Amino acid sequence: MIHQNSVDSFDAVKPDIPTRHVEIVRVLADRGPLTDREVCEALGFRDMNHVRPRITELVERGQVVEFDSVRCRVTNRTVRRVAKAVEEK
Repeated sequence: MIHQNSVDSFDAVKPDIPTRHVEIVRVLADRGPLTDREVCEALGFRDMNHVRPRITELVERGQVVEFDSVRCRVTNRTVRRVAKAVEEK
């Protein structure tokens, strides 16, 4: 069962999801591969939950790919960098 807080949080951000997808892809297209944290900062958010689930959705949809792994400058943990997927012609 999903906790009501999770449902409420999703309902609060649901209208922004398609817009957020576009914003994330645009940042990756402009700046190249970035970590989730770097995407978050580039979009002016403080909470990683504003971008991390959307990035995962974009990866699942094939619009974004996991590019490589790097050390996070904040946590010093190994994290993924993602990039805009190359469009086939």
